[in-house]
Amino acid sequence: MIYFFINSLIKRRKNTLIYFSINCLTKGSNISDVSIRLLTHHLPFVTHIDLSHCHKITDMGIAVLGAAKATKLKSLNISSCNNISDTSLDSLKRCSSLAQLDVRDCPQVSINGCHKFVSSLYQSKNSFIMREEKLLESQSFI
Repeated sequence: MIYFFINSLIKRRKNTLIYFSINCLTKGSNISDVSIRLLTHHLPFVTHIDLSHCHKITDMGIAVLGAAKATKLKSLNISSCNNISDTSLDSLKRCSSLAQLDVRDCPQVSINGCHKFVSSLYQSKNSFIMREEKLLESQSFI
């Protein structure tokens, strides 16, 4: 069902869709790493993605987001995703436009990993701070 939904978005809004949000609390939601691959390949202009509570998303899916060639991603909410770890933070360092990252309630993402993410981007144009525990924002976003 989700692939039908994504494919219909691709056909109708390929070059204009900038915000993608899916309610993964809905029974039967099957957003997965494959869904992320479809999104990044066919919807390159998406700037805001909310995948909170999508428990089938893993570090491999987030690595696809980080490796996307022309990523315009500014905001990513992956809060309450149980299969996301500090590895995802390393992948997202390549997203040069990223200004907000929400990893709250991700049990495998450590505070130490968040601090490393923030400090690794300290000298870049997107200098990050931890606004709340596991809510990371670019200083220019605030």
